[in-house]
Amino acid sequence: MTVPVPQWHVPITIYSQFANRSWTGMARSANLDDIFREFNRVDQKDIDHLTEIGYDLPSLSVGDRVTIGPETWVCEPIGWRSYQRVPPYDWTEDLIDGVGFANPGSALRRATRENPRNLPCPNCGEENVLTPLDRARGYQCDRCADLAERGW
Repeated sequence: MTVPVPQWHVPITIYSQFANRSWTGMARSANLDDIFREFNRVDQKDIDHLTEIGYDLPSLSVGDRVTIGPETWVCEPIGWRSYQRVPPYDWTEDLIDGVGFANPGSALRRATRENPRNLPCPNCGEENVLTPLDRARGYQCDRCADLAERGW
């Protein structure tokens, strides 16, 4: 797959998922497969080239991103896929049952004035851990749910 760029030396940015940082510089080609080969240390010639251009990230691998112009691509186990930047998921905005979740990873509903956390867990009896919406769905407290689902 080639991203059309009318230059022999192509400005690119590589983000290493492993190193959690980026490098910006020039590649010899806009072809993603060529870029993959260029930015991998296979032999001493590769090491010398990458040292010469100041590339100090690990060899390209799955999950790394390559940006060429306005397009960003993610290295996959086989090939590349276009990277779509999406804002991080904000779990507080998910208004399931009109109230949202109590916490990330919890099925329990957020407590509100109309949905107070004032009911005991039906399993362990701990007070004030469920809301009326939680009870209506047959839920248990997070601690009991974790024990039943994950064994801890």
